[in-house]
Amino acid sequence: MQTPVEPTYPHVEVNLSETSNDPLTVVAIVSKALKKHQGVDSARRFTEEALASNNYHQVLELAKQTVTVM
Repeated sequence: MQTPVEPTYPHVEVNLSETSNDPLTVVAIVSKALKKHQGVDSARRFTEEALASNNYHQVLELAKQTVTVM
């Protein structure tokens, strides 16, 4: 079992419980939170990397590596 890794921005918290497995919704929620708490550059980096992902699960894993997912 792997030890959970601390996200890059642990103080940025998002609730993704109602995303219906839609990767674009995840991108929008995380990007908005990053923009508010970290600035435009962090939000842009996340968005670019997330949009290059192939599916919902990859986007979700990236979100968990970036912010605290509730």
